[in-house]
Amino acid sequence: NIKEYQNFSNNHIFDFENELPNKSINDIWYIFAGTLGPSYDLKTMIYAFDQIEKKFPVKLIIAGDGSERDFIVKYIATKAVSNIIYVGKLSKQELIKLYSLCDVGLNAYGKYSNVEMSDKFYDYTAAGLAIINSLTGEVADLISVNNIGTNYISGAIDSFKHAIQLYIHNIDLLNNHKKNSAQIAIEFDQQNQLNRFKQFWKNLECSL
Repeated sequence: NIKEYQNFSNNHIFDFENELPNKSINDIWYIFAGTLGPSYDLKTMIYAFDQIEKKFPVKLIIAGDGSERDFIVKYIATKAVSNIIYVGKLSKQELIKLYSLCDVGLNAYGKYSNVEMSDKFYDYTAAGLAIINSLTGEVADLISVNNIGTNYISGAIDSFKHAIQLYIHNIDLLNNHKKNSAQIAIEFDQQNQLNRFKQFWKNLECSL
């Protein structure tokens, strides 16, 4: 429901925010939120951000829990990776707040995922985030046609790094994708979809 995002107050400070650095005007924050499991392209994301030149003002924020949690936590600690931050499992209100602090949502699924349309897509657009996506089909088409993000090849680190760097080198593109994402979210809003279904049902009854 897009109203949850539009009416959310940024005034409340949550505990997880103490784990985040101060964000400057030039920083770009990328967010992956959800189940930390093998169905997602987590290692590609982590390896890519670890390889990104540290001079670039980017951060990968990871929120959630799952079987890959220990790998993520250990990798960050062992490698002393400064541009990847794990904030744990968050409530819905905490997630909405985190989204409001970020710029790009990562719709990153593994190459063998059978997901066609992800819930993340709706959350990210409702939050007005640009999207980096690995799914093919409808999601990839929506992102391309509506200019709300960029697609990459799942499991391909260089492809993912290229997607990250598109925004690093073109802030105008990032801002344009964020604006378009917020606009398309209105189309997918729960109430709008319900109204469309009601109209469809009404038209169907009239034709019988």
